[in-house]
Parts: sequence; C-alpha cells; structure tokens
Amino acid sequence: MKLFVVLLFSSQLLHSNARSVSDIDSVDPIPIDCDDPELLKAVDFTLRKFNGERRTTHQYALDRVSFGTVQRKRGSRYFIKFDIQESNCLVESEKTWTECDHRPPTVANIGHCESSVYIHRAGRILEVTMYNCTIIPVNDPWIVPKIAPCLGCAISLPHNSSRAKETLDYSIKKFNSDSNYPNIFGSEVIFKVTSQVVAGYLYTLKFSLRETECTKSSNDVWQDCILKPDNATTRGYKEKKVHVMTYVGAQRKKSGKRKVLRNNGYSYIDKIEMKMNVTGREGGSCN
Repeated sequence: MKLFVVLLFSSQLLHSNARSVSDIDSVDPIPIDCDDPELLKAVDFTLRKFNGERRTTHQYALDRVSFGTVQRKRGSRYFIKFDIQESNCLVESEKTWTECDHRPPTVANIGHCESSVYIHRAGRILEVTMYNCTIIPVNDPWIVPKIAPCLGCAISLPHNSSRAKETLDYSIKKFNSDSNYPNIFGSEVIFKVTSQVVAGYLYTLKFSLRETECTKSSNDVWQDCILKPDNATTRGYKEKKVHVMTYVGAQRKKSGKRKVLRNNGYSYIDKIEMKMNVTGREGGSCN
C-alpha cells in the first residue's frame, strides 16, 4: 500500500512538472539582466551538473554571462549563454566551483555553454533540462590571439602629409581671420595631428603659432611671411579640431539623363576649438 501511494505521488509530480513546462512554451521569452540572482542560480546548477559529470582534470568556473531570457508561467524557464574557464579545483575534490579560482590564462582551457533550466520554487523543482558546453583547449593551434582594428578610433598622421598641411593651412587662415591682431600669424611646427572617421573626417591638430612681419592689410599668405624674432613676437600654441566633409560624388538629372558629378574637393567645417594660449612679447612658455 505504501509503495502504491509513493508511485501515485511520483506520477502526479511528474505529470504536474510536464504540464508546467508545457504551459511555459506558450509564453514568449523576455530578456533578463545577466546579473539577475535567479539567472545566476540557473548557471550555478548547470555548472554543478557539468562538473559532476566530468571524470578527470579540473572543474570549470563561470567567467561571464553573455545572454539570458526567461519565460514565466507556473515557474520560470531560463535560457542562458555563458563563458567558462578552467579552475584550480580538481573534479575529485569536494569543493564546488564557487570555491575555486581560475587557473592562469596561459594554462587554462576555456569554453562556451548554453543551457535551459526550469525553476519552480513552490513545487521545489529545479531541473537542468538541456545544456551544451564546448571546450576550447588553451593550446588549440586554431586560436590565434589578435587585436581587432578600431575602425572609429583616431590614428596619427605624418606631420608632413598633404592632409596635415591642408588642414593646418585652413586652421591658420581661420585664426588670422578671427583674431584681432594686426599682423598675420604663421606656424613653426606641428606637434600632433590625428585623423578619425566620423561623418566625414575629423582632424585634430596641435601646432605652434608665431607672429610674422606681414600685416593683414598686405593680403599676403602666411607661408610667404617672415616670422618675427623671439624678442619681438607674440607666440603661442593652438590645439584645434577641424571637421572635414569629403564629397566624392553626386548625381543630378539633366535633359532627362542622369549625370554623375565628381568633386574631390573638401568642405571644412570648424567644429571645436579646444585650447588657445598666446603669450605676449614679454616672453613665457606654453605647456
């Protein structure tokens, strides 16, 4: 009689569990924060199951959770993607992975796991319904560490490049146009120039400024002017960002035909003036 009652209870429990999981299938999964405590509990049970089924070498510990969703109805079903790394605990030890440290990256295998875990706290059900972990050996010849290029990052340009000279020329002309000094300023040296791809190109220059013998009324270009001597000049430095829009092609209709126009010129749009420091004739230094 007792055996019959136990079997009947087990059958009802299994039927209830199957019905709960079936009900969840009708609910759409929703994203969940990767630091959610319940999600991390599901990761914990997946790793305990994975480590428990291993027979040799080291246990694996969590590296990071990269993705998680949950379906909630008569319990919760979690779908998780996470990375793991070999720990310093052997599988024969009585420790759990949470008590272990990662082995050094130079000797540790890594892996990627996906798992589905059903949790029903009221029914005291916690089941890893599916998991799959792919291990990548540390000495795998196919793994070649490589730094990916930063496509949107600023890169240094040669100070004597044509683009640096063109942008410097534009910047000095704009300074001379905007300043209240009666004389034209020129440049002695470019300290730094970088290029960055944005909506067009963003050039950042840091260059010296020095007063010349030419007055603005002379209409001379600054490259043709003689720089004043140190004891009779206003000098300084300037750091400037110049946004350059490059037009490489356009289209328009003419006489019913589409004509392609090509323009390799540059439209300079002054965006940000970062720093400006000009010292008077009494001298001084610019940091």
